[in-house]
Amino acid sequence: MSPASPSAPINLLHVLPSFDIGGSQRRMIALAAGLGADFLHTVVAIDGCHEASILVPPGTPIRYATIRLTRTSGVSLGNLVRAHRLLRAERPRLLLTYNWGAIEVAFANRLGLNCPHLHCEDGFAGAAAQGPEPRRRALARRLSLGPASRLVVPSRGLEELARSVWGIPAAHIIRIPNGIDTRRFCPPPAVRAAGRSAKDGGIVVGTLTRLSAEKNVHRLLRAFARLPSDGRIVLMVAGEGPDRQALESASASLGLASRVTFAGRVVDAAEALRGFDVFAVTSDSEQMPFSVLEAMACGLPIVATDVGEIQEMVSDENRSFVVPRADEAAFADSLRSLNASAELRLALGAANRRKAERLFDERTMIARYRDLIRVTLGD
Repeated sequence: MSPASPSAPINLLHVLPSFDIGGSQRRMIALAAGLGADFLHTVVAIDGCHEASILVPPGTPIRYATIRLTRTSGVSLGNLVRAHRLLRAERPRLLLTYNWGAIEVAFANRLGLNCPHLHCEDGFAGAAAQGPEPRRRALARRLSLGPASRLVVPSRGLEELARSVWGIPAAHIIRIPNGIDTRRFCPPPAVRAAGRSAKDGGIVVGTLTRLSAEKNVHRLLRAFARLPSDGRIVLMVAGEGPDRQALESASASLGLASRVTFAGRVVDAAEALRGFDVFAVTSDSEQMPFSVLEAMACGLPIVATDVGEIQEMVSDENRSFVVPRADEAAFADSLRSLNASAELRLALGAANRRKAERLFDERTMIARYRDLIRVTLGD
């Protein structure tokens, strides 16, 4: 891309349902920091939440704008008008919208300004993660993504869904796998020497996730309750969300209160992960979760439900620890096996680290996005 004048960087307008801390937001921040000073990144959080701003590295060319859309089950004429006003005020060279919550801005762009547009989909939350989406959403996506738009997805599952269900032409779908900073996400200097533990020579099983229905941390608590209560294995639940109170109550009901810690919101995910010995995921729905990539880069073995692309993401050695979603006994057995063998934990963690370095470094992801932006802008 030809360099822009320092006084006139290329304005990329990012419209997200929320700028809370999550995978889409972390990727957007990595792109803003990695693409350089030729670009200005204007961030709009539809819900007004800017919690992820604490993750933005100093000097990153980000500014914030606002829009207030009415929460609806479909597409609102009033929202389209407000979105059109935002686009006319910002006049971005490139519009980037994220997930279903920003689809009305994508639609307003097609009806009005029609500037070059990338729509990024990462998966589903809430009720949409529990079953098929309503058909009207597929139609709304198809109508919102016109000839000037491209759909960007991280996983093969979303790529196939976009083509076969949403009706997006294959030529308009670009799959760019997620990437993470493998220099920051790395094992601690003493790479989990055998016997290292936070409690009585045992291990710390940890999860780092939003505490919401689709993440199904209740399943993790039930599986963990199957393990011996001798204090050699403890569980750390890091993250916040609407299910926290219910999860704390469930932990107490299962007799786990002394063995489970709810750590709350985590700002430095790398530091949190380096305190774990095993990383656990019990989601009902995922695509290509950043948390799994980050745990792999930190040299952790993964025990997970077989959803999204987790089976493909982890190393070959780790795949037998990705179990059917409903098989809580198999999940508990996997945790039990890893608790029993420091050597196995170290071997799986080392294999995951090698794969993260080889395939999922964010520098590769940023380069792919840079090329896509260049092509989309015609530079």
